[in-house]
Amino acid sequence: NGICDLETEFERLRQSRELALLQPLGETDFRKLLSCMQFDNSRLLFLHDVRMEYQAESWFKELGDTFDFNLSKQQFIKMLESPSP
Repeated sequence: NGICDLETEFERLRQSRELALLQPLGETDFRKLLSCMQFDNSRLLFLHDVRMEYQAESWFKELGDTFDFNLSKQQFIKMLESPSP
């Protein structure tokens, strides 16, 4: 919840990234972090930055439903299909 209370989107993104890379998180935690972010672009950046550590999780692919716009969902799917970080 502390991350949702941060003042700027940049801070929420930075703190979420640090938390996800510092310790293993589950799907519920990821969904909470993503719900704190106001913009799809922030969600995409976050998921891109942590995908190498989490994409093997069966639930990671299901996070596409956290986006507001179909274009963002398509970008997320394309990111998952891309072999390079």
